[in-house]
Amino acid sequence: MKKDIISLSSFLLLLLLLLSSGCTTRIVPKPLQPGDIDLDSNIVSKEREGIRISVQSMEWKYYPYNLDNFYTPMLFLIRNNTDKKVSFKASDLALVDDKGNQFNAVDPGIVERIMTSRGYGQGIYPPSFYYGGHLPPPGFGYYSMAPTDITLLSISEGDIFPGSQVRGFIYFKKAVTYGKNIKLKANIGNISEEFEFEIR
Repeated sequence: MKKDIISLSSFLLLLLLLLSSGCTTRIVPKPLQPGDIDLDSNIVSKEREGIRISVQSMEWKYYPYNLDNFYTPMLFLIRNNTDKKVSFKASDLALVDDKGNQFNAVDPGIVERIMTSRGYGQGIYPPSFYYGGHLPPPGFGYYSMAPTDITLLSISEGDIFPGSQVRGFIYFKKAVTYGKNIKLKANIGNISEEFEFEIR
């Protein structure tokens, strides 16, 4: 009886550790910085020389749902209010934490391939549990590569025409490991801006 209680206690402790380790780290805007700050929606917007950049954190709610365990997705809206085309590419952006670590953007195709190689975006239909946890016998069930939302929802690089805007996700190398604060550095067109976030 005593051994059973110890085993149950050990199991509950292990379960608690697993649940706590699955909690997502939050990246939220710092309230005291220039620009328009919407703390309820985690959006920071800044405009200079006719180029308006809005960045939203904690917005990935798509498939695979645990993408932010491996990468740091940020949602961008970039509007060109000038009378000239503005060129944009993901390499114009980087995250830098308060310890000097830089996290660059990763091509969405690479992110998708890596996530798929980890088992997200593929499956067996019917699921393997239908066959007692084993692969189905020949002729029963089939493998299917279910597409993720990574490439579909990524932002398009290239020229932004006058009066136009582009919207989508950029995926950075996981940026919540070392510091407590992080800055997004953006160099788009002829402007440079910094967006400040806290890591919680």
